[in-house]
Amino acid sequence: MSFFDGTMPLKVTKPIRLIELFAGIGAQAKALKNLGADFERYRICEIEKSVVDSYNAVHDTFFMPTDITKLHAEDLGIVDTDKYDYIMTYSFPCTDLSKVGKQKGMGKGSGTRSGLLWEVERLLNETAELPNFLLMENVPDILSESNRKDFFAWCAFLEELGYTNRYAVLNSKDFDVPQDRERCFMLSWLGEGMYYNFPRGKGRKRKLKDLLDTEVDERYYLKEDAIKELNLSHTPKKREIIGYSGSLWTEEEKTEIADGRRFYRQAFETLRTNACEDGDTIDAFNQRVNKSGVSPTVTTRPEGFKTAILVVDGPIVYDGYNGVIRRDGTCVGTLTTNCGADLKRNGQGIIESEKRIRKLTPKECWRLMGFDDESYERAAKVTTHSQLYKQAGNSIVVDVLMAIFKELL
Repeated sequence: MSFFDGTMPLKVTKPIRLIELFAGIGAQAKALKNLGADFERYRICEIEKSVVDSYNAVHDTFFMPTDITKLHAEDLGIVDTDKYDYIMTYSFPCTDLSKVGKQKGMGKGSGTRSGLLWEVERLLNETAELPNFLLMENVPDILSESNRKDFFAWCAFLEELGYTNRYAVLNSKDFDVPQDRERCFMLSWLGEGMYYNFPRGKGRKRKLKDLLDTEVDERYYLKEDAIKELNLSHTPKKREIIGYSGSLWTEEEKTEIADGRRFYRQAFETLRTNACEDGDTIDAFNQRVNKSGVSPTVTTRPEGFKTAILVVDGPIVYDGYNGVIRRDGTCVGTLTTNCGADLKRNGQGIIESEKRIRKLTPKECWRLMGFDDESYERAAKVTTHSQLYKQAGNSIVVDVLMAIFKELL
């Protein structure tokens, strides 16, 4: 028995009708399909045409773009709840919540993009029959001091409707995905006497190099001038140097780093010369070594994967936004909507054994979000190169969703 309320585990008992608000490319639908669940892609709400085009291509559907502010209860089509279990997901924009976003919050009536959450409140108030299950996903900043008041106001509203809420922060790197991506999930359900435990990650066997292409088009590689500019724009600020591993840095090098005079390219050379063990992570911003070997988070930004990779026994991930180098690229950082832009601007890339730096390809970013190559190829036929990056960074890691849904099936 769980420490949560109830004596019976929460389970889906009927065929599922999936309603995806802020649908993106349909990570929730992909997760249910991968699990072999008895479900139909019942409704989606997504305003961007290019995203809907990709959704339809991936899932063989024919949805049209829709604006949630113009959506009404009848558009959700919630009927026959005695025959179907309705799961409604709402991964509303994190633009005003994330530390890399505008940080204007999600207050009711604020007019922010993150404030679109309260359109979901309007829809739930309008509908005669409520969805059996609700699943929220957003950045962990939703629980921050500046946002938690609004978050708990939202939880209180759902409780007034009869929902029980449980939330947890999960990291994709704990679900065999080589991406360091933390997200807050909240499951809400109608009914009494049931409990739900969020899944615990079982670790990660796959490394970033397992998802990289062996042959990459030349357009993803940085020119020499761009590499120099990249390094100059990411010179460390003056700071106290701590956490060195052995003789990785000389005293002279430590002084240069502390004074902000040592470029990242020089750091790459030093790391390569000292050849840390496979799986080590180098934090170039703080100039220290650890054993996590995990990538930064994939974001939606078009600069690319905040990362570059240097291969010794495996790739090294360069995280330009956070200013870290992650040895052997066993994991990357959070992908953003800027996944494909210049590495000097919040970009991520890979430093290869030939001392060449490249960006991650959009296909590699889709893989890091848990989508198979067939899904990527389908989307690539209907949308642009830059949109493929953005759509990956805006999505949810499929493997994490699979673990969440598996507890219900």
